[in-house]
Amino acid sequence: MAALGLTGQVLLTKAFVVAPKGVVAPFDYTSLIWAMAIGYLVWGDVPPDHVLLGSAIIILSGLYVIHREARWRKQKAPKPRP
Repeated sequence: MAALGLTGQVLLTKAFVVAPKGVVAPFDYTSLIWAMAIGYLVWGDVPPDHVLLGSAIIILSGLYVIHREARWRKQKAPKPRP
């Protein structure tokens, strides 16, 4: 299990190096969702409300930063000359 976890982390880190962050980041945030789903399906663990709220805050703030950075890059891009 540890080897699979390590392999997944190494591959995700490599993806951040070679691909645009806006493409890779959603996959990173889905790890929270997968962890909660597997915890529920395997052990019947229902996360408390404060865990769900904290996860939502983390995911939404990360997506906001990605959106803001993409918008900022678009504004800074050189405009084509006629």
